[in-house]
Amino acid sequence: MNNTNIIFENINMSDFGVSFEIDEVKIKLKNTIFDAKTINKLLANLKFIKNKKQVSLVTIYSNAESFLDDATVSVFEIILYNTLKYYCKKIKLVFKNLSNKHFNYEFYKNSLIYNKIILDNEYIKEIEKGKIIKFNHFVTITKENENDRKKNSILYTEISTFLKPHNIELEYSDMISETIAEIIDNANSHAHGDCMAQIKIFDIKSRKNKKFKLLNIVVLNLSEEKLGSKLKEKIISNDIISQNKIVKDAYNNHIDSFNDNYDIDMFSMLSTFQKYVTTRENSSGSGGTGLTTLIKSLIGRTYENYCYVKSGKNSLFFKDKYLYLNDDGTIGFNENNNYIKEIPNSENMKKNDMDFNGTIYNLTLILEGD
Repeated sequence: MNNTNIIFENINMSDFGVSFEIDEVKIKLKNTIFDAKTINKLLANLKFIKNKKQVSLVTIYSNAESFLDDATVSVFEIILYNTLKYYCKKIKLVFKNLSNKHFNYEFYKNSLIYNKIILDNEYIKEIEKGKIIKFNHFVTITKENENDRKKNSILYTEISTFLKPHNIELEYSDMISETIAEIIDNANSHAHGDCMAQIKIFDIKSRKNKKFKLLNIVVLNLSEEKLGSKLKEKIISNDIISQNKIVKDAYNNHIDSFNDNYDIDMFSMLSTFQKYVTTRENSSGSGGTGLTTLIKSLIGRTYENYCYVKSGKNSLFFKDKYLYLNDDGTIGFNENNNYIKEIPNSENMKKNDMDFNGTIYNLTLILEGD
């Protein structure tokens, strides 16, 4: 993958928890949940180390009992790839406390690092193949600007083929395949960097011992371009095309309610999910439908707080009770589902622990149950 070094930008260096030996560096991560704070700590340590010297081995000790979600696993995999490719020859992973009692263990179990104690050049080769397809796990990496229709069609077919053995309703399988292909196309068109998509599917039991199938989708793009940043530029410069008039109307209504949690960046991200809103030139009313397709695929299937999009300092959560598309294709993420006149409910928005360079979707969906 290209452009992975960008993940270290906006990260302050730290040597807390780092120890040096002759040709080895040891990093100790104390958090019991491997989450964004853990990722931030790891990046801060690695950034400090990289400014010192190259070594043969980096050993990462983690007290984590579980990963927060699959997006966290995916970001961790990219960090390991970058470190191996540009800094050291081997990485040793020491996870002594990971528990298989929580369903999040499945994200790790179906990952690229499962049961791998030592990572070396073979791990780099596996990532750079750009395509990994197993029964429960699908990975694809598309290159920057690689967004022609033929390749999108091939990707759609590959995802459909992967989902077919899992007995997913055909109509929904088609919608999921279209959604992922659209998100990747959107990322490759607007951002500068490669895009990784991972799909995992497995059976789990709920707290009440009911069996059901979970489908998890992660789409990750590393770039200085944030979701909604181009739209933000057009709002500030008052360069709003007629197709995006609803954005201007909503902005004029929302601006007086901006605060530390809800600002123009969050507003711009939210606005990208409105049907036909686009920053592509000459779209002639056809652009801006991909993220609307995403919303349709989520309705009635989101799992707890595991569906969100994160970009820069902002996270927007897709909570089921707020997922409803109006006839005009707008979605307000509030009680009245009114995008133009009302700001989104605060429980749908969060400022991130780290400023993430790029955009990452984490979608955990319930497919079927008893």
